[in-house]
Amino acid sequence: LAAHSIIAQKDVIWLIRGFSTVACGDATLREVIRWAKECNMQAIEIRLDKNNAICGLTREELVPLLKELKEAGIVISNLGSNITLGPYMSEKVERLKKIVELASFVGAKGVRLFLGRYINRKDQITQEDTPDVIRFLKETAGFAREKGVELWIENHYSYSACADVRPLLDAVGEPNVKVLWDVLHSTEFNESPEAAIGYVGNEIAHVHIKNGRPAEDIGQLTFDHTDFKDGIVPIQEILRALKKINYRGSLSLEWESILVFI
Repeated sequence: LAAHSIIAQKDVIWLIRGFSTVACGDATLREVIRWAKECNMQAIEIRLDKNNAICGLTREELVPLLKELKEAGIVISNLGSNITLGPYMSEKVERLKKIVELASFVGAKGVRLFLGRYINRKDQITQEDTPDVIRFLKETAGFAREKGVELWIENHYSYSACADVRPLLDAVGEPNVKVLWDVLHSTEFNESPEAAIGYVGNEIAHVHIKNGRPAEDIGQLTFDHTDFKDGIVPIQEILRALKKINYRGSLSLEWESILVFI
C-alpha cells in the first residue's frame, strides 16, 4: 500500500487517493484507519467480505471510529458489496437495502454491485440476465436515492467492457445508478481507456486502479495481478483520459487476494 501510494501521490494529486480493504484480511477498522493515515490516503472503501473491517460492530461502536475518520480527513467512499446482478432474486433486494442503510449511516456515497453472474472463462460469457439486472436496479434505485446513497455497478464478468454497461444505464434511467470503472476489466476485453470513457464517462463515480497481465491459459477470463510497473494496463493513458473529463472522484488502489465470500 505504501509503495502504491507513492505512485498515487506523484501522478494523480488531482484525484482523491483511496484504497480497498479487499487485501486487508480481518484487520479492524482502527487498523485500516492507521494504515490510511500512514500512507496519506483520503478514502477507504470497505469490502464486505467475511470478517470485514466493520463486521460485527454496532452503530454505537462505529460512532467513535467515524469521528476518528472525520478528524483525519478520511472518508468511507463506498461499501463494496458482493451482490452479483445475475438472475433476479428478491432476497438480494432485501440484502441490498440493509447495506444501503449501513452506507447511509457511515456516510458512504455509494454501494458497489457486481455486474453479471460469476464466471472465470471466456466461453462462459453470457448476457442473458440483462432483463433481470435492469429489473433489480429499477426496483432498488429509488430506495437508495431516498437514503442519499448511489448504486455503483462495476464493469465485471460478462459486462467487463464498458460498451456493455452503457445499455444497462440507458435502460434503467436512474441518475443515482453510477459506474465503478475497474480499469483492469476493460483491459481484459481490449477496450481502450478512451473507448471506455466514451461509453460511461459521465456516469463514472469511482475508479479501481491496478495492473495485471493475461493468464497463461488463454481461455481464462481474468488477468493475473501484478505490481504497477509490471502489467499491461495503460495506467498513464487512463489518467490522461480521466483528466480530460475532469474526473474528481477516488482513484482506489485494489489488490485482490484470496477472499472468503459471504
